[in-house]
Amino acid sequence: MENTKEVSRQEFLKMIPEYVIRNVRSFIQGCFSLSHDVEAETLKDGFTDSKAARVAHLDEERCLAREGGSCQFCYLACPLRDRAIILDDQKPAVNILFCDGCAKCVTACRTVNDRPAIKMVVREVL
Repeated sequence: MENTKEVSRQEFLKMIPEYVIRNVRSFIQGCFSLSHDVEAETLKDGFTDSKAARVAHLDEERCLAREGGSCQFCYLACPLRDRAIILDDQKPAVNILFCDGCAKCVTACRTVNDRPAIKMVVREVL
């Protein structure tokens, strides 16, 4: 206990979503021996065009929040929260103009949804 850092309640609560996402994913992979490679699975083959960018695409039919659930994992995982992923009536929506292609939302979605609602797609940059 001597080496533990004192953390305020507010800081602790901010760390929970990241902790849950990281540990749930590793738990699921361990139980089912899953090895998903976000890059290989979500990008088109031969992605080398410098005038193209990866952006998140939300399939609303697969989104747990749109099915009446209270899931917001993709929103909480997004480093550009409230710009790249916004909440519209407590449901996530992707704004591709601000998405930087980090794919953290894809990983977060996969931790809670057996049919992930978010995937990365290639978009032409003008």
